[in-house]
Amino acid sequence: MDDNLDLDMKSLVEDGDFKPSETPSDPPAETSTEAAAEESVATVAPTESTQHPEESSKEAPSNAALSAFANLLADEGVVSLDENKNIESTNDLVDLIQKTIKENELAHLSDDQKQALKAFENGIPVEEFLKSQSTVQTIANIKNEQIESDPKLRRSLIKDSYLAKGFSEDKADRLTQDSFDLGRDVEDAVEAKDDQVKFQKQRIANEIADQEKQQEAAKKQQEAELKKLKDKVYKEEEIIPGISFNKKTADKVYESMTKVVSEVQGQPVNQMMKDRIDNPVEFEHRLHYVYTLTKGFKDFSKLVKTSKSKAVSEFEAKLNNGGETYQAPLSFNSGTSILDKIMENPNIK
Repeated sequence: MDDNLDLDMKSLVEDGDFKPSETPSDPPAETSTEAAAEESVATVAPTESTQHPEESSKEAPSNAALSAFANLLADEGVVSLDENKNIESTNDLVDLIQKTIKENELAHLSDDQKQALKAFENGIPVEEFLKSQSTVQTIANIKNEQIESDPKLRRSLIKDSYLAKGFSEDKADRLTQDSFDLGRDVEDAVEAKDDQVKFQKQRIANEIADQEKQQEAAKKQQEAELKKLKDKVYKEEEIIPGISFNKKTADKVYESMTKVVSEVQGQPVNQMMKDRIDNPVEFEHRLHYVYTLTKGFKDFSKLVKTSKSKAVSEFEAKLNNGGETYQAPLSFNSGTSILDKIMENPNIK
C-alpha cells in the first residue's frame, strides 16, 4: 500500500477522531463552592447517584454514516473492508483501521516469518518454535537422490511417518519392514518425507491456533471482570456505612484500579501495587491493621465517629431541659425548619 495512505490511516487513530462514543464527556464547569463540596469523599447530605463512565449525552453516529465512511476509506485504499463485515459502531471502525495498519506492517514478511511472529505473540516459546521450524527445514531439504542412496535414511523417514500417524513403535517397525520387503521403500520414503513436512507444519499451526484460543478466552474473561469491576465502582454508592461518595470519587477509584503506572518483571501494575512493591513492610502493616480493625473490611464502626458541634450540643441540652419554654424553630424560605434539617441529618443522632 502507498506509504502516504498508510500514514493517513495511522493519523486517523492517533488524532483520536474515532474514539468510542461511550467515552465520558467532561463535566460542566462548577462554582468554587460546588467544586469544594464535590472534592470531599464523605458527604452528609444525600448525593446524586453515581453515573457509569460510559454514559454520554452525545449522540453516536448512525450505522449508515459509519458504513458510508468505512466504504469511502476502502475506496481510497486506506482500509481493507471485508464485504461480510458490518460497521455498527465507532469501535468497529477503529478496529478496522487498526487491523489494516497491522496487516500493512507485516506485508513485507514471508509466510514463515508471519507465522513466527504470530507464534511469539501467542506465547509459544521462541526456542520451541525455532526447533520445530528447524525440523521442518531439515526434512524439506532432503534430496530424492539422498533417499535413493541411503537405506537408513529411507527406513527412518518411513518409520517416523507411521509414528506421526499414531502407530506404536512395534507396528511402525513392522510396516516399515513390509515396505522394504515389497520393494516400495524408495517410493514410500519420498512420500514419507513430504508427509513429515506437512505434519510438522500442521502441528505448529495447530499449536498456534490453540494458543490463540486460550489468549482470546483470557481476553474475554478479563473484559468480563473489568466490566464487573466498573459496575461495582459506579453502582455501589456506599462502601463505609454513613459515608457516600460522588462520581468524581468513583472516577478516581476506578482510575486507581485500572491505570498502569509501571511494569514489574514485564507485568503492568497500578499505583497501589507499585506502592506495595516499593514499601512492602509499611504497606502490609497498614493494610492488615485496617483489615483487623474492621473485622475483614466488614465492620467500619470503629472508624466512623460522629462529631457534634457545640451549637448542636447546646441545642440538645435545651431540648432536654424541661424547665425552659420550647420555641418553634425558625424556618428557611423553603419551609423546612432548622429542626427538620437536624433531624434529617444522619450524623446528628
